[in-house]
Amino acid sequence: MARGMLFPAGFTVLIVALVLVHEACSAKDSHHHSCPPSSCGNIQNISNPFRLEGDPPICGDQRYNLYCENNQTVLYLYAGKYYVQEINYRAYTIRVVDPGIQKDKKSFIPRYFLNRYNFSSGDPYTLSYPHNVYALCNSTTGEYRQMGRLSDDWWTGVVWVKCEKPMISGMYLDASTCSSNGVNSSNSSLFHSKSYRYVLYSDYLIYLEDLGDSCQIEQMFPTASLVHYPRTCSEVYDHAAYGFKLSWI
Repeated sequence: MARGMLFPAGFTVLIVALVLVHEACSAKDSHHHSCPPSSCGNIQNISNPFRLEGDPPICGDQRYNLYCENNQTVLYLYAGKYYVQEINYRAYTIRVVDPGIQKDKKSFIPRYFLNRYNFSSGDPYTLSYPHNVYALCNSTTGEYRQMGRLSDDWWTGVVWVKCEKPMISGMYLDASTCSSNGVNSSNSSLFHSKSYRYVLYSDYLIYLEDLGDSCQIEQMFPTASLVHYPRTCSEVYDHAAYGFKLSWI
C-alpha cells in the first residue's frame, strides 16, 4: 500500500507562503494586462515591469525604462549605456552587454567601469547569478522584490590591470597576445602603451597583494562566467560578448 509523504511543519508553511506570494504578485501584474508588449530590434517582449520610452504612462514601471535607439533596446544604468540581449520574466533577469564589446571587430574592451559596489540597497537592479535569488516578491505589497540571496558575496568580474613589471602567474592572461589569437586588441589605450597589460577574473574582491606592487586596475565589468582564470583571449571575449545579468527583484 502506498504511503503518503509527510513534510515537516516548517516546510509546509514555506510552501503555503510561496503560493500566497505568487498570488499576490499575479494580482499585481493583472493591472498591466491592458498594455500590449512593446518591441525594439530583437527584443519582442517588453512588458511589466519594463516599459519602452514612449509607452503610455500606465504601462510598466518608470524605474525600468528602456529605450529604442537604432533598432537596439538600450538600458541606461548609472553612468553607463548597455544593449539589452534578453529579458527572462520567469527568472526575473535582464541580460545586457557593454557597447564596447563589438562582435564584428572582436573587441572585448568595455566602455564602462562597473562592479558590485556600484549597486546599493534600494536600487531597481542587482547583479544576478545562477541560483542566488530564492524569493520572488513581497506578499504584503504585491510587488516583485529581492527578499534574499543564497550567496550574497559571490561575484565574478573581468578585470584589466596595468603593471610596470611583467607578472608570472596563472591568474594573469597577457593581453598583448590577444591581437595574435584571433581577437582584435582594438584601438583602446589599454593595449597601446609601454606598460604590461593583463586580464584576470576576480571573485568578490581584488586584493592589493594579488595585483602586485607595480599593478593598478584600469577597467572592470561583471561576467556571468563561473571561470576563475582566463585561459585564452577568445574565452574572455566570449564571456564579455555574452554580457551579464541583472535582477529586478
